[in-house]
This record gives sequence, structure tokens and C-alpha cells, in this order.
Amino acid sequence: MFKHAMVLVMFSLATAGSAAADDGSRLLSIDHYVQAKSIAPAMNNADVLLYVREVALASSVLRAEKSQGVVLFVHGAGTPANVAFDAPYEDYSWMAYLARAGYDVFSVDMTGYGR
Repeated sequence: MFKHAMVLVMFSLATAGSAAADDGSRLLSIDHYVQAKSIAPAMNNADVLLYVREVALASSVLRAEKSQGVVLFVHGAGTPANVAFDAPYEDYSWMAYLARAGYDVFSVDMTGYGR
């Protein structure tokens, strides 16, 4: 019986180690809201919240390692940033592609678009 318990413990440790190693390569989507003052004529000097999405590898969220650089996606008129740059379909996300390549990747929605 002790022999079987030892095998079970060794198997549990081996699978726990591989799961922890896999977590670093998992992509995270982190939503931020940044407070700003609007300079748009209709909202001059009003406090606004800009929606910013960050896509990052779980291993780089703490910024412990140097990135390749920073990429900020800003949408054009009519399409929110997360739809244009982080499409939740197959491999259509530019943000995920660049995050996996080692970049710090963000997208922002201008006032009146998206969130």
C-alpha cells in the first residue's frame, strides 16, 4: 500500500509542475479604466473614463522581464478597439499575436465608442 501511495504522490508532483509551467504561456485579457479630462468640444473639461484592454502572457504581467516594446492600438471611427484588434475568433487577434511575441499590448476606446 505504501508503494502505491508514493507513486500517487510522485505523479501529483509531476503534474502540478507541468501545470505551473503552462500557466506562464497563458494569455490574459485585463480590462482597465483610465480617468482623463475630455477636450472634445461637446464635453470640454469633463471627467471621462477611457476603456483600455491589455493582453499579456501570464508570465509577463508583473513586468519582471523586459519586453520587446509597447504597442498601443487606437481604433478608427465606428469600431471599438477590442473588436478591431482582439477579435475572439480563431487566431484573428493582433493583440494576442504581439503579446506572444513579447510586446506589452494595449488597445483604447475613444470616448463614445465601445465601452
